[in-house]
Amino acid sequence: MITPGEEAAPRPGPRLGGRHHLAAVADAFLPVGPPVKAAGRTDGGNVYAAAPGGVDTARVLSVLCAGTAAKRRRDLGGGIADRLRRWERDDRLPLNEPGQPVLIWCPIAEEALSLVCTFTLGRLGALLQPDKVTLLWFAGLEAQRLRGRAPAVTLRARAVALAGAAVPAADVVLHCLGWDGDAGQELRDLARRFAAAG
Repeated sequence: MITPGEEAAPRPGPRLGGRHHLAAVADAFLPVGPPVKAAGRTDGGNVYAAAPGGVDTARVLSVLCAGTAAKRRRDLGGGIADRLRRWERDDRLPLNEPGQPVLIWCPIAEEALSLVCTFTLGRLGALLQPDKVTLLWFAGLEAQRLRGRAPAVTLRARAVALAGAAVPAADVVLHCLGWDGDAGQELRDLARRFAAAG
């Protein structure tokens, strides 16, 4: 208890390791339980692919949705933050389409844990209102050189928690690609699993 005129001893702040202080806030308030939900097929509706950075979303969309019954496939590309800024600035939001869309979100390496990317995903999620977010977390170049070092369970849980907080009405399913093997082959295997699921 602090008596009048007495100051509390300063508490040591969180060790951020160079991370922005908002990341520590997210750590404090986002649940890190078992958030991954059962995977379902990525088909049967409007499917969108977008990335915060340099993933070839056109290729991801074509491979993952090959042979499915998706009504409409739209490649929103990388650099979705710039595209959203243009849409919002010009008051031109062309994605309000009927149905329950699926969003394929493709961050690379640290992008999956970045709050800036999470805010971008939240803006896109508010626009699309997807039924499901399929989070394809691609390894960066350094991780590709260090094969066999997939993200730790806590990091995977954090990536899912961030995506779930950004798009709270959607089911979030995480797949890590390129960490333990060839990302292209793992994406094709994933597409076969989707095709065989129904």
